[in-house]
Amino acid sequence: MNKTKCKILIAYHKPAILLKSEIIQPIHVGRDIALTKSKDGANSNNHIEWLERNMPGDNTGENISKLNRYFSELTGLYWAWKNYDKLENPDYIGLMQYRRHFIFDDKILLNHKNTEIENCYSILEFNYAPKNYQNMIGLNDENILKVLDEYDYVTVKECDFSYRGLDNVKEDYVNNIEGTQEKDYDLMSQIVESKYPHMLKYLQHQLNSPKTYLYQMFILPREEFFKYMQFLFDILFEILDRVDFSTYTINGQRTLGYLGEKLFDCYIRYLQAETGLKHKEVISTLVYCNEPVSECEKLKKSFIKQVFKKSLYKIRYKLTFNSSRKLYKEQYYKQKNLVKIIEKLQKGSVLCN
Repeated sequence: MNKTKCKILIAYHKPAILLKSEIIQPIHVGRDIALTKSKDGANSNNHIEWLERNMPGDNTGENISKLNRYFSELTGLYWAWKNYDKLENPDYIGLMQYRRHFIFDDKILLNHKNTEIENCYSILEFNYAPKNYQNMIGLNDENILKVLDEYDYVTVKECDFSYRGLDNVKEDYVNNIEGTQEKDYDLMSQIVESKYPHMLKYLQHQLNSPKTYLYQMFILPREEFFKYMQFLFDILFEILDRVDFSTYTINGQRTLGYLGEKLFDCYIRYLQAETGLKHKEVISTLVYCNEPVSECEKLKKSFIKQVFKKSLYKIRYKLTFNSSRKLYKEQYYKQKNLVKIIEKLQKGSVLCN
């Protein structure tokens, strides 16, 4: 029997489909500032109550919960690093996001036609999470431990920005992430060169290749996790000390979270090149409409508004791949899956899992 201990955090900042098990641990990131406006607007008191009822927050012990608007999901990682005993000192530690989850059942990929977006971002798209969603993607403790029997660490498969016509990863950061500034990326590179010169070549890979590891999603052995946390936060805290983000847009204030992804890619390339650890790459889900069961009644009362809002988000996401936006939008609205979502919302069945 496998006695490996593993904890995988799922970072939530608002209500969403709740995934939980002995291994899977949801955590509310930014709990100390949960009522302040974020990129998704402000949480209501009902939302806060749902989050407090279903998961711990990142605001106990040593923490940086108040800095969540700058660090995004990284405040949850910092909490795990500094309060590791609260997780029972697992052998492996991981992170997923509230609408992005590892797929540990490769069979579901066999019957799925990959889209250009899915190939670019190493994702499998879901309009909503069906009742058997967690089992469907093989995200259960048994499968996770099986993977860790064979592999030393897990990430999402490399993403490939060449599908967007980009030549390198930095080009995406500079041109496609709203509110970010090139000078901050350059400052990060300078700090890496100064403090961790042996890591610079792995960071510079982003200047020469369109391929990158995204999402800050991983399962790492405890020792590597601690080394990664030291590397990551040493650099990000120095950037925070040297940059005034108060004048940035709401999304631009999340710069440290975006730069954290670039440092994540750097560290994974270091692991690949220098440690000999065995690496497993998987696909991530992307769930567009993932409100929890408690939100179903609201959806039934205003289903057209909700579907339209979520569909527009999906359209905006997809439009980055097509210069003919009008044509792409017309094609999207003809898709049958939108009709199916509306029908399920009318019946009140969608999302009730």
